[in-house]
Amino acid sequence: MSKPYSFVPFLDYKPYNEDGNLEGIIKLKIKVLTPVHISSGKIDEHNGKIYKNF
Repeated sequence: MSKPYSFVPFLDYKPYNEDGNLEGIIKLKIKVLTPVHISSGKIDEHNGKIYKNF
């Protein structure tokens, strides 16, 4: 049975400076063409069922 989803790879990146001391927020909007689920990678259990958070 094939999975109804695929993974989107991220591009390689380099830090802005050598020190890595910069912080900030980049606001953006993403428009998807198909349904998307973004997982946190954490798993919870509730009432004997296992859930992935997003």
